Amino acid sequence: MISNLITQIDNQDIVLPAIQRDFVWKEERITTLFDSIMRGYPLGIVLLWETYLDIKYREFEKDYQPESKYIFKDNSTNKRIKLVLDGQQRLQSLSIALNGSLDGKELYLDVLSGKTADDFSRPLKN
Repeated sequence: MISNLITQIDNQDIVLPAIQRDFVWKEERITTLFDSIMRGYPLGIVLLWETYLDIKYREFEKDYQPESKYIFKDNSTNKRIKLVLDGQQRLQSLSIALNGSLDGKELYLDVLSGKTADDFSRPLKN
């Protein structure tokens, strides 16, 4: 499911309506999102509106820079787009972490981080 959403974002099939607020999540919040994914916790919903209407939209930022100016587009060719009505922060975070950068930094997952007891590369003590 996540890979399908990211592919659609990369192909500009899923976009953000011009009325959507700015991306505000910081590195710590993105890390928490991925921690939830790794633990199998529910992530909430993503609400998309599929339309062919000529609506102003913007694409997701692959290499997000705070304070960057958005470039808005018109759907004047009436192609099918899916506008994000709810879930922008999560989708933008996934896109940044998996395919981009945040303020010039590439994010990564350290699957062995956490408690020593969670590190299965070490022999268990009896």
